[in-house]
Amino acid sequence: MNLDMESGRQAGMEGQVRCCHRYLLLQVWCSLLTVAVIVMAAFLTSVKPKAAEDGVLKHIQQNTSQANLLQSGPFTSYIQLKKSTDNRAWEKSSGCPSCPLSLHNDSVLCMKTSLYLIYAQVTFTKQSSGRHRKVVTLRRNPSEGKSMKKLAEGIFPNSTEGSVWVANIVKLSRGDSISLDVVDDFLKDHTYWGVLQLD
Repeated sequence: MNLDMESGRQAGMEGQVRCCHRYLLLQVWCSLLTVAVIVMAAFLTSVKPKAAEDGVLKHIQQNTSQANLLQSGPFTSYIQLKKSTDNRAWEKSSGCPSCPLSLHNDSVLCMKTSLYLIYAQVTFTKQSSGRHRKVVTLRRNPSEGKSMKKLAEGIFPNSTEGSVWVANIVKLSRGDSISLDVVDDFLKDHTYWGVLQLD
């Protein structure tokens, strides 16, 4: 009987030891997972894709607004527009003298089929017109056999003030014309848009 009790105690202790090892292994595993989650969270908070994207766009926007990038860069065909002094129509602020892009009826007329970067910076005023949202749209105007097409659009909350940026790379055909539509009040002297030929 002593032998049975002794072997029973040993079996119970072995079970406790095995259980203790499993518990210890579980604690180590949970600790490793916790460390991995903390490291991943730290990594994800240090990576700010939207902020980085905004920084790149602001950099492009500054260079484009000064037109230094365009005048000294590899682009052969480009046009940039701003509001005229009377704020009624768009006027050419910079561009190449003899390129297939021209200002025609408040739109950019494309005379060569190619790939283009279209962009716009719009600076909204602090006061709002009371609409629910502010919209910036670059569109291909309707022409023979083609309907109007949105090429780039940004929709912003009514509370948005300051500069916003929209852009897209599109293929345009000979005879296409591009225009900018802005829904809400904006600062004319801080707003511009343009087209760059990429190939």
